[in-house]
Amino acid sequence: MFCTKYNQLDQAIEDICSFVDDGTRIIPFLNGISAEEKLAQVYGKEKIIYGLTRIAAMNENGHIHYKDQGCYYFGHPQNPTVSEDV
Repeated sequence: MFCTKYNQLDQAIEDICSFVDDGTRIIPFLNGISAEEKLAQVYGKEKIIYGLTRIAAMNENGHIHYKDQGCYYFGHPQNPTVSEDV
């Protein structure tokens, strides 16, 4: 799982370089839509599994209240059948 703020993405991509090998799959959970593309440019499209998080929260007078633990979804952009790496 790859979790960072977008403005630290480039540095984080460099930081994990020595940990990525043939068996590595990277699931980015970042706001925005370009993290997967940036990671694929460096590590290859085959290593990237798309991630999406849904968390229900409310801000009441400066206090954040979470409805539940949220849901995490992941898979390939085109996923007619679930592949072994997912």
